[in-house]
Amino acid sequence: MGYEVRTFVREETELVKIANCQPFPQSKFDETWQSNIIFLADDLNDKLKQKVNALGTNTNVFEVHGREIYWRRRRKENGALFSTVPLEKILGPAFTVRGADTIEKIVSKYCSSKIC
Repeated sequence: MGYEVRTFVREETELVKIANCQPFPQSKFDETWQSNIIFLADDLNDKLKQKVNALGTNTNVFEVHGREIYWRRRRKENGALFSTVPLEKILGPAFTVRGADTIEKIVSKYCSSKIC
């Protein structure tokens, strides 16, 4: 591909925990908010956690849990998405973002019934 492609592997039990995690009170959010999960290779140190949390605004909320960052963002009226550039400045290229609904679909389709 001409550039490094990182992968972020999680076991079935980890994916189930991630899909079921509800770090934000639902009462604070309506249908204009989207849930995303940022996957990391390693846990963040306290300094990096503080920097990520400092990115929070009235339209973006972050919650760090181990190797994942849960991100709620309000959809902009023009449909534009939040840029990941601020995250890249803090984390470097070592992350990937997936919609929470995508993770829920993966868990629903591929996790064994004993785990789910």
